[in-house]
Amino acid sequence: MLIFLRVIYVFACAGAVLALVNSPQVPALITENKAVFFVALMLSTQVVTILDIIIPRKRLDVITSIYFGLLVGWLLAFQLHYAAQA
Repeated sequence: MLIFLRVIYVFACAGAVLALVNSPQVPALITENKAVFFVALMLSTQVVTILDIIIPRKRLDVITSIYFGLLVGWLLAFQLHYAAQA
C-alpha cells in the first residue's frame, strides 16, 4: 500500500509540474530551460518521499496526510497563481 501511495504521489507531482512548465504564463527563464526546471521541481517535491524511504518506522496516516497535504497545497498555489493572473 505504501509503495502505491508513493507512486501515485510521484505521478501526481509529475503531472502538476509538467502543466506548470508547459504553461504559457511562466517566465521566459522557465520556457527556455523546461527540462532543468522540470527536474528541479520534481526533486523538490520528492524530498518528502526520500525522507519517507529513509525513516523506516512510521504510521500510514501520517505519511498519507503529508503527501496529500503537500500535493493539495502545491495545486492550490498553482491555481492561485492563475487566479492572480486573470
